[in-house]
Amino acid sequence: MKRTAFGLTTLFFILVFSFTSCKQDRYLDWKYMNVQWFNKQKELKKESSDENYWQRTESGLLYRVLNEGIGTAKPSNKSVVVVSYQEVFMNEKVNSDVTPSTATLSYLSAGLQEGIKMMKLNAIYEFCLPYELAYGEDGTSSVPPYTTLIYHRVELHDFYTQSN
Repeated sequence: MKRTAFGLTTLFFILVFSFTSCKQDRYLDWKYMNVQWFNKQKELKKESSDENYWQRTESGLLYRVLNEGIGTAKPSNKSVVVVSYQEVFMNEKVNSDVTPSTATLSYLSAGLQEGIKMMKLNAIYEFCLPYELAYGEDGTSSVPPYTTLIYHRVELHDFYTQSN
C-alpha cells in the first residue's frame, strides 16, 4: 500500500513537472525571436532623416515622438488618461486597436505607464516595450509570454488626477 501511494505520488509530481516545463519550453523560440528583434531595434542609429530611430530610456523602453503635444503638464502615477493606440506584435500582427479609452495609468503595463508619463496633452508617440516592461514571462490571455509589444500612434487625448 505504501509503495503504491509513493509510486502514484512520484508519478503525479513527474507529470506536473513535465507539463510545467513543456509550457516554458514552448515559448523559448518565441522569447529568442522577440529578444533578437528588440535588440536589433535598439541598435538602430539615427540618420539625418531616419524615422525608424528609437530613443531609449534607462529602463529599456524605446520610443519615438511623432508629435510633441501642447503645454507642459504630463500625467502622473495617479492620473486617469484618455488614450488611443494600436498594439502589435513584432511580426506586425495587430493584437488590439484602442479607440479613445479611459484608464487609470497605474493599471497599465509598466512600459506603457512610463511612456505615457513622458507625454503632454495631444502628444503622439510610438513605444516598443521589451517583454520585461510589457506582460513578462506570463503573458495574458491575448499576449503570449516573452512578447515584445509595439504601440503605434499612442495619442494622449486628455488626463486628470483622481482625488482620493
